[in-house]
Amino acid sequence: MKNKNRTIIAITLLGLGLLIQGCSEKKGEGVVAVEPSSATGSAPTVVVSPSEEQLAGTKAYTAETCVVSGEELGGMGEPVVALIGDQQVKLCCDHCVPDLKKNPAKFLTKVGE
Repeated sequence: MKNKNRTIIAITLLGLGLLIQGCSEKKGEGVVAVEPSSATGSAPTVVVSPSEEQLAGTKAYTAETCVVSGEELGGMGEPVVALIGDQQVKLCCDHCVPDLKKNPAKFLTKVGE
């Protein structure tokens, strides 16, 4: 019985580790950095979990994958919605938010590909 419990715990931890690693492993693949496109030269504004009012009149995100990691949306729970300027984007998890905030122009370019 003790060995069975240890095996179950080991498999659970392994699965959790693979899930977390899957999100962080693919971040930034195939992304080309670009200069900010605003007239002021500053990075586009990022709003995480925007309100319905903030989403009104913005461009929809139609891809089925996370803009940061490339993971399928919904595989790690409810996708995180964010705005980069007037463009909606979706992230697979909260772990991708810091990368999006660090260089939003890079991921805004990825949306247009």
